Amino acid sequence: MPGEFEIIERIRRQVGPPGPGVLQGIGDDAAVLEAPGATLLASSDALVEGIHFHLSYMSPRQVGRKAMAVNLSDVGSMGGRPLFALVTLGLRRGLPEGFLDELYAGLLEMGRTHGTQVVGGDTVTSPERFFIDVAILGVPGEGPPVLRSGARVGDRVAVTAPLGASGAGLAWLLAEREERLPAGARGAAQEAVLACVRAHLEPTPRVQAGQALAACGAVHAMMDISDGLASEVNHVARESGVGIRVRGGDVPVAPEASEMGRLLDADPFPWALSGGEDYELLFTYNPAAEDRVQAALAGAGLRLHVLGEVTRREEGVTLEREGQLHPLPPAGYVHLQD
Repeated sequence: MPGEFEIIERIRRQVGPPGPGVLQGIGDDAAVLEAPGATLLASSDALVEGIHFHLSYMSPRQVGRKAMAVNLSDVGSMGGRPLFALVTLGLRRGLPEGFLDELYAGLLEMGRTHGTQVVGGDTVTSPERFFIDVAILGVPGEGPPVLRSGARVGDRVAVTAPLGASGAGLAWLLAEREERLPAGARGAAQEAVLACVRAHLEPTPRVQAGQALAACGAVHAMMDISDGLASEVNHVARESGVGIRVRGGDVPVAPEASEMGRLLDADPFPWALSGGEDYELLFTYNPAAEDRVQAALAGAGLRLHVLGEVTRREEGVTLEREGQLHPLPPAGYVHLQD
């Protein structure tokens, strides 16, 4: 089966150019729609048991929180304000007693944190695996929606926080589930383990930060990091028609991911580069207005982490490490691969 990039492009060609009322269609974190007297943001994401999570290590409440969080993140990454959610469930036989109550407790907790109401949805029978799909509607914040397609040559490329904790947390969970944790790892560095596992199971959508960055007027392109930094810089470069150079030495690796690397005898850098599901924001901005960007992030309790720059399209997407430039393919979580 073709990869996600190719499938999105094929669907976009088949659907054709955006019609009346569609300001931004297929290819971004959310669609931007023009309703009578209003602009709407619309997005949806699905989580499938056995692919995106396992109930052996994730509680129903955590599944609900994460399903809502990843959708809030899509609207937040455009600087938008999420308002309403529709939840579709595929229920299989054998789900634990109280599963739905706990699932919805998580959905509602995360939604209320960001002022988002669950207003409906659907429930169907699934033959083998539980799945949940959340569709979310929102409106722009103080500024216009920030798209993936606005990056400009000379922009700096940055993220909202260090990366890799979620990838490290998943590595720990899978090693534990498959009984292949290194000797002495269990019981060691519990703070780092708990922080990484929490980052994977209960991500924090950067809705406030996205709104602040969009409102500051200096950010040209933005998206959330769901499939991994390497994948997302390729998305931005492709949609904007530019190149991007990532400086490997400046990619911020979460300290707890580095600690997990020592526990699992693994290099933490790949978790930061392509581990995915960090749900931090990747954005490009005008370096002449860096003070505004820093102030916007400070207001959201975050700080600026610059890791590269936007280059000309013909230079491609590259990773600079130890003075050498290497092509940076869209590695990370790849949808629809066998």
